[in-house]
Amino acid sequence: MPQFHDILFEVSSETRYDILRALSEGPSVVTDVSEGLGISLTEASRHFNRLAQLELIAKRVDGPYVLTLLGKTILNQLKSLEFTSKHTSYFNTHNMTLIPESFQNTIYELEAASPSYAKRVNVMRISGNVGKVAAEAEKYVLGLVDEDIMEFVFYAKPEEGTYQLVEDALKRDVKYRVIFPKSFSPDKLHKEAFDLQAKSIKAGNFEYRVIDPVDVFIHMSEKEASILSFPDENGLFDYLGFEATDARSLNWCKDLFEYYWDRAQPVNLI
Repeated sequence: MPQFHDILFEVSSETRYDILRALSEGPSVVTDVSEGLGISLTEASRHFNRLAQLELIAKRVDGPYVLTLLGKTILNQLKSLEFTSKHTSYFNTHNMTLIPESFQNTIYELEAASPSYAKRVNVMRISGNVGKVAAEAEKYVLGLVDEDIMEFVFYAKPEEGTYQLVEDALKRDVKYRVIFPKSFSPDKLHKEAFDLQAKSIKAGNFEYRVIDPVDVFIHMSEKEASILSFPDENGLFDYLGFEATDARSLNWCKDLFEYYWDRAQPVNLI
């Protein structure tokens, strides 16, 4: 059986990694893969043989090569490593290890997401995100937020334009689910925010729960994840991270939200 260091050595080859990724798209013969990668048939055959010896790929009786179950497992782990290595500057200062390992291992689902950590973040941008998501949502809005956002968005006097967009979304029957830190205090809500949430809860369009600690910041709808952010080494959020509109990224973010929603504590505002 192949050993850890043998596998690590072989898949460190860019060409062999590209072959694994090519076969993840479906069965293929050596000739087609060599042409797709722009390498000679001789070179491709050599790489195929090495991957086959490690039992990462296998040749079917009808000719094409396929990934083995081991190969699929290894490739998924490599894709997550590839994703984090593309964003080393971010993950060197932000802690992803707090979320469940099952999500860490599938972080590659965000490969089509756009990094937002080069942008400057301020209250106006966050408020703009809240309004934009509210304006475009048709089904739901999900939020897993931290203490500072409660101060900016929920406790302070709301931005008139932003709150109107949220209110309009609720009138369109958009469902809001928000997870606050356990320090959330309804008594601190600005009157407009309290009235809007209380009215929406009665109408069945707004639910909230509380949790501690907050391991990740999520703000999204069925159309976009406007903020996906991990805390820094001190456990604080700067709201830098990733944003996405593709289906795979949105499914990953929604599944992560649902994980925390199931573990959060229901609270009645009214």
